Amino acid sequence: MFNKLYKHCLDAKNRMRLPSKLRQGIVGDYYIVKGEGKWLDVLTQEQMDAKISELKKLPMHNVEIRKQIANVMGSILKVEEDVQFRFILPGNLKSHAGIDKDFVVIDGLFNIEVYSKEYWEAEIENSDMAILTEKLDEISKQDGNE
Repeated sequence: MFNKLYKHCLDAKNRMRLPSKLRQGIVGDYYIVKGEGKWLDVLTQEQMDAKISELKKLPMHNVEIRKQIANVMGSILKVEEDVQFRFILPGNLKSHAGIDKDFVVIDGLFNIEVYSKEYWEAEIENSDMAILTEKLDEISKQDGNE
C-alpha cells in the first residue's frame, strides 16, 4: 500500500515497463516527457493536455523560450505498449535521465517519475532533508499551526 518506489531495468532492446500497480492507476493514453531535472515524468492524457496548455501561454516571440518549447515538444513519447506492457524508451529520453540499464520508478505527489538508479542513489536517496523540513515549517507557520 505504501510502496511507492520500484526498481527495474531496461531489457536488451531498451524496453521498459511501468510497475503494474502504477499502470493500473492510468486510464487511457499516457506519455513520457523530460522532467525539469535529470528524470522523466509520466503524464496521463489530462496532465499532458494541461502541460501543453501552460506552454501555449508562454511568449512565443522569445527565442530562448521557443527553443525550450521545441525541446519539450520534440521529446514527448506517447507510450504504445506491447502485449507484455513493455515499450521502447527512446535514446533522447534515456540520455536526458542518464538511464543506461537500471532505473527507479516512484509514485510522486503529482505524477509518476523515472530516475536512473545512479542518479537516484547519488542525488535523491541520500539528499539532505533540511530544505524540505524548513519549507514545511514555513508553510505550517503561514497556516498558523506553529
